[in-house]
Amino acid sequence: MINCEISLKSIPCLASLEQANLSKLEKKANLKRIRKQGWLFRETDALKSFFIVTSGAIKLFKTSEEGRELLIQIMEKGDHFCFAPMYLGKEYLVNAQAMEESYVIMINAPDVKSILEDETGVFARKIISALCRKVDHLSKMIEDLAFNDIEQRISRALLKMIVVSNQTDNMVSLDMSHRDIASITGTVREVVSRVIKKLKKNDIVVETGVRHIKVNRDKLISFLDTENIPIRKKDALLYALPKCSKAHLMS
Repeated sequence: MINCEISLKSIPCLASLEQANLSKLEKKANLKRIRKQGWLFRETDALKSFFIVTSGAIKLFKTSEEGRELLIQIMEKGDHFCFAPMYLGKEYLVNAQAMEESYVIMINAPDVKSILEDETGVFARKIISALCRKVDHLSKMIEDLAFNDIEQRISRALLKMIVVSNQTDNMVSLDMSHRDIASITGTVREVVSRVIKKLKKNDIVVETGVRHIKVNRDKLISFLDTENIPIRKKDALLYALPKCSKAHLMS
């Protein structure tokens, strides 16, 4: 049997907890054995636990609609994960599967969050939440870069900006340059210009300027649907995220 207290103290984000709170977590911790190739959780499963690896190796990865796999990180002894979704209050951001027989400590996510918030101030909690939102945003960017070609990425970025703009008309004007779009999608301005030119031929983009682009919302959505590009609520493509802004998308 593994000494949970020693394992918890070895985790940087928990090591400085007061002994009373560390003991509370120790009492709530459960040790779980995972066989080789066994699943700990899958992406989009409802968030339940915070995990600490005590032995073995856990693979964190994302998968595309076609089943392609993108390795995010391999978690080994002493590593912890699922901190970001714990603060985002949502589903798991990745898949977790054992690469070999492994043991992990599982603690109910709300219990961990409650104790951490008990020992931090309001400002610190806001910083933590902001960092976790950043992790979520970067996770989506990695997925986009790995699984979608540049035309798809630019089209998705335009739709995100339409959502954030809160405009209700079908013809939506966006105050952004080709360089801005390149920054968002991880490419260069010249490539963006070529894609925008193609979108103009399809009447998806109807007008462009130095820092201005007008987009036909319905035709853009139709194009994404025709190209079989998944339009998912969790990607905030058709649904505005709370406290989401242009600055956040471009950061």
